[in-house]
Amino acid sequence: MAKKRDKDFYDELRAKGLRKSVARSASKAVAKMDGQARAPKPLRSTIDDLRAAVEALESRVGASDRNAAARKAARTRKQGAEQRSASARKGARARARSSAGTRKATGAQKTAGTPSTRARGAAARRNSAGGQSTTRARSTTQRTGGSRRARSSAQRKTGGARSQSTT
Repeated sequence: MAKKRDKDFYDELRAKGLRKSVARSASKAVAKMDGQARAPKPLRSTIDDLRAAVEALESRVGASDRNAAARKAARTRKQGAEQRSASARKGARARARSSAGTRKATGAQKTAGTPSTRARGAAARRNSAGGQSTTRARSTTQRTGGSRRARSSAQRKTGGARSQSTT
């Protein structure tokens, strides 16, 4: 009858997918156990190997769902960032075109370059005005009685009111 139990156990292990050699050694080890409290070493090592295989299977099945979800979430975040970046670039180009068009229309272009090129531009504007700007400025200071700095300090002393001289 013991041989029948061993054969049934062997058939059950084989039906569950174990290899012949593993099922055979496990069924023989169980047959030798007759009343022993502790399982023989080959049986314990087989059990440990099977537990490790089950844990590996469970971790792969459970982790694959989590990993796939994490990969999808990262992909979605990256797509969103790329779309925001593309929209920002598109808006910047549109703003640049818009401001360039208004600048050309009003003629208020920035003076670019070094200070010497800006000074040449200022000198050219003074010369095109016929030199009136410098003479006009001199006559204004002579009429008001001093430079701007002197006028502003006088206004501070008198409380903001201009001093009037009667001649």
